[in-house]
Amino acid sequence: MIDSFTFIKDYRENITLRASFNDLAASIFGINFEAWCQFGFWTSKYMPYSFIKDNQVIANASVNLIDFVINKEVKRAVQIGTVMTHPDYRNFGLARKLMERIIKDYEDVDFLYLFANQSVLDFYPKFGFTALKETQYSMSFDGNVKDDQKVKKLHGGNREDLRFIYEFSQSGKMVSDIFDTTNTNELLMFYCMYVFPDDLYSLQSEEAIVLCKHEGSMLHIFDVISAKEPNLKVIIAHLANGNTRDILFYFTPDRNIEGLTTAPYQDSNTLFMKYNHKNVSLPTYFKHPITSQA
Repeated sequence: MIDSFTFIKDYRENITLRASFNDLAASIFGINFEAWCQFGFWTSKYMPYSFIKDNQVIANASVNLIDFVINKEVKRAVQIGTVMTHPDYRNFGLARKLMERIIKDYEDVDFLYLFANQSVLDFYPKFGFTALKETQYSMSFDGNVKDDQKVKKLHGGNREDLRFIYEFSQSGKMVSDIFDTTNTNELLMFYCMYVFPDDLYSLQSEEAIVLCKHEGSMLHIFDVISAKEPNLKVIIAHLANGNTRDILFYFTPDRNIEGLTTAPYQDSNTLFMKYNHKNVSLPTYFKHPITSQA
């Protein structure tokens, strides 16, 4: 049956197939990538691997080329995402074939990884992937709130704001040299456009852009993009309000911050990793940056 389908990859310039890809993604995930593409954020670092029937995308698994810094060492990785199959073509082994192709094509990277929902936790170990536990970092806030008039609200639907964030992120400093991604600007822009469009702030005094949201007494910090070594405690003081009591981080912060606490990260998706080389040693505690998650 699989022989009756056509395999194709990296077809972003094919308008017909890209539209079909977007239709399938919208039906499965409620996401359409076209605006992200039109802004120029769909680059060669994001490559769909798909099966086609009658010029329509019926199954897909996408490759995201990502660099990591882990314990101060640079590692090359592939994150697999946008794994989806049209309901009419499930149980034909299409996802398995796509996974096999990707694994074979990227035997030279240090590791491959992905985030899987609860319905497919038994699928990925068949390919040598191992489930890993992430860590939630948090801290209490008892400092002084800075009344800074230079905190500017940005918006993910504003073309000028998006261009500003993208260009600014090109030279941003890493938040952590223990566990952090690099060269993931396009994924960041996906989150700015689709996930956190109302949660974008520019801190001029700290030369930083922060993705964050208040929920009651909790300040959720999703990402920090800084032109200099970020001082998270100062940045938090600029963003906190009179109700802020706790800070939750969605990345691995600098371990030198006083008052950090750790707990198991609770999420509906599980991180799976497949090591191609023995030179990858993960820290005991880490949180994959949420804005680099495909």
